[in-house]
This record gives sequence, structure tokens and C-alpha cells, in this order.
Amino acid sequence: MATSQQSYRVFASNDQYHLGDENIGSWPNLWGACIDLGTAELAPLDTVKVAYNSYGLETAYLQVGSQRQILPPQMPLQGKRRPNYWSSRKATEIIVRRSNRAARISICSKSVAAAGQPVDYDDWMIANIIAEVSKAPVKAPERINNQPSLDNGVAANVKLTGLQGDLDEKSAQLRVIKELLLQQSRLQESGSGINSVALSAFRELVADIESDIGSLKSAAKSNYNTSIFPNNPDTDLSAWQKSKNFPPVPYYVAGRVGNGEFWLEPIVDDSGELLHRLNFVDPNEQTERIASNFDLTLDQLSKIRAALHKVYEWSETAKRISVRKRFDKTAVCFPSDQCEEKVKGNTSTQVDFLIYEDGATGARIVRNKGAFAEPYNMSIESAAILVAYLDFVAEAATQEFNAGTLTEEKLNEMFD
Repeated sequence: MATSQQSYRVFASNDQYHLGDENIGSWPNLWGACIDLGTAELAPLDTVKVAYNSYGLETAYLQVGSQRQILPPQMPLQGKRRPNYWSSRKATEIIVRRSNRAARISICSKSVAAAGQPVDYDDWMIANIIAEVSKAPVKAPERINNQPSLDNGVAANVKLTGLQGDLDEKSAQLRVIKELLLQQSRLQESGSGINSVALSAFRELVADIESDIGSLKSAAKSNYNTSIFPNNPDTDLSAWQKSKNFPPVPYYVAGRVGNGEFWLEPIVDDSGELLHRLNFVDPNEQTERIASNFDLTLDQLSKIRAALHKVYEWSETAKRISVRKRFDKTAVCFPSDQCEEKVKGNTSTQVDFLIYEDGATGARIVRNKGAFAEPYNMSIESAAILVAYLDFVAEAATQEFNAGTLTEEKLNEMFD
């Protein structure tokens, strides 16, 4: 069966553009928080692709109409705080989910300020930009005995099945985040600022996911004249499913390219104890996605959570008094008898607070294996999301574990 596909450019430039909100001496003049790449008439399943080189990119996104895609950040080189170097050739794309006669295409910086602080856009440079639109493939009608075939239903059904799968995934994520909002709102009443940071991020995510769900439904309706709805919308998610549908929490390893993601996996070991396996996932790997992991008891998980709260408080103090000196301090290390000496046979876990020369702050989880250390760095904002993740999965797993281990005697007491 023949197919036809059109591609065309909407923007091309070899110039360098400085995006952000501060003038920097040796850089080109400040362009602004966004660069407009033009408009295009788009239909569902069209693809907008932008190729570019970046310098110092930490947090920015591609916007196409109402859809947004985060640009992959650059990682700092060994011993450096900022990724101040030109990247290799990068490309980011968005698959269109709803028709738009004049979709605006742009690349924008995101604010790097913490929730409640004045907006502070990431300053970075972008160059050698090419923005292209690829129209969705159109299948030519099949002809049998020189007559048009009437059955194109198989191809349409394959695409519809894909949309349904995307909708189910988004709906599960939405349910998890709405549960998170309730939990974090409850915890915020204790007065912890770190929960406010997480709440702000989750509220923004709810709006984004609801927009994506609406786009998927519109794409199905406009392309296939049918409606799709989440499968089993009222089915309870297990603790394991909730842990998988939590928004990604990123970390980075200094000197390595790309981000990893935390995955807290609730498990029950052979002795019947509830444990939490902290996995460090490389999303770019196709086979060995889990780079490392270790198991934590609920008490150890609570120690990490309390340490991250402490790191957040120290970060607020450092910002308030404008500390601009490299500094690190351990907030917790356990088991304590294996923390003093990093020697063969000793294994420990620690959480560190970090201050960099420019005043930026961060957190780090370190797994010490003798003299060898595995450090996983994160921003304060990621630390806040990780705290919410630990709270959420631990609560769900504990409830599920307690329900699954009820004895006959306990059940009789409950229904006396």
C-alpha cells in the first residue's frame, strides 16, 4: 500500500540566541525568555521536530500550540556546577494531538526559582536551529481488480489502540497525582515548606495531564469518529502500580551526560518483611535500565525523608543569607557504626547538603561500598518531589501490606 508524507521547514537559522532574563557580558544580546519559531497549520499525528545546539541548557521546553515538551538538559562537566559548553546536535519533537490552524511554535526558558520565589528564567544559548513539520502519513486507497478497497479498518484500529493505551497511561498518572495532592495538602498543614514546593509542582502537572487527555480524546474523535475513555477507571491501583505511575523524579551523576530517575519499588522479602527498593534508573537504556539499587526498611526510609527535610531547611537558610561558597554537610548516615570508616566490608547510605560557588544549593544521596562511593545528585526541587514520592509509596505499601497480613483472629475482631 502506498503512503505519502510531506515535510517542510518553518524556521532555520545559524545564529546564536541568548534566552533567559539576564544580560551576560560575552554572550549575544538577551533575546528574551522565548524565541518564536513561527506558526504552522497542524493536524492530529503531525510531527513538529526542532534540531539545535545548546550552551548551558538546564531547564527549557518546546511549545507547540497547547502542547509542551521539556528539552533534555545538559549535565555539568566533572568539577563544574554549570554546563557551560556547546552540546552536540540535539533534536526534540512533539506529535500533535489536536488540529490547529495556526499553532505557534516556540522554545522557552523555564524559571529556576523555587516555589514562592520571584521568577528567575534559566539563561542559556541556542544555535543552528531547524524547525520542521512532518505531516502524518496518508495511506493511498488500496485497489483490488482496479477498484478501491473499502477496508482500511485494520490500520485505523491499530492507531486507535495506540491512542487508547496512551489515554490509560495518562489516566493512571492523573489518579496518582490527585491522590498525591490530597496527601501533600494534609502534610502541608504541619507547616513544612518542602511540601509546598511539591504541591506547586503537582498542581502544574495535573493541568498538563488533563490537557493531554483532552487532546487524545479529540484526536480519536476527529480521526476515527469515535470516543475513547479510560479502561477500568474505578479499579484500585496497587502500591507497585502507584510507584510506577508517579511523575519521574530526576537525578544526575556529575561528569556523566543525561539524567536518571528514581524508582521506589515496594517489595516483600522471603522472610515476610516489607522493604522498599530504591532503584536508580537510566531511561535511555533499552535493556539494563536499572543502573543500581539497594533495599531500605521503613525506618531507613524515614531517615532519608527526615534528612531531605533538613536539607531543604538548610537550603532556605543559605539563600536567605546569600552564601556563595562551596560547602557540603551530611544530614544523615546509616547504619552509624559503618559510617565512620569507608573501608572494605562497610556499607552505608548518606544524604548530603550541597552549596556551590554561585549560591545554588542541592542534595545528594550517596551509597558507600567500602571506599567506593556512588553519588546521586539532585536539585532542591527534585528533593522536594522525592520526599513526596517516599511519603506516597510508603503509605500505599504499608496499607496494602497490613491488609494482606491480617490474621483470621484480627479479622474476627474487626467484624465482631
